[in-house]
Amino acid sequence: RRPSAVACISEFKRRLPTVAGNACIEAADTVADIYAECIGAYQSMAQAADGHANDARTCAEAWPK
Repeated sequence: RRPSAVACISEFKRRLPTVAGNACIEAADTVADIYAECIGAYQSMAQAADGHANDARTCAEAWPK
């Protein structure tokens, strides 16, 4: 079984103070890349949710009363 994301982040934070200069910079770069991917995924999810909400509103407004 794979460790959870929370467990991985906790382990990363625990080990970070022991990481030497260049390795620390590389780790920070990797985290920044992952964070940027997450932002993109959240933006895509928000756009899809907005589209769904608009579709639901249009459908509800068009429904005979």
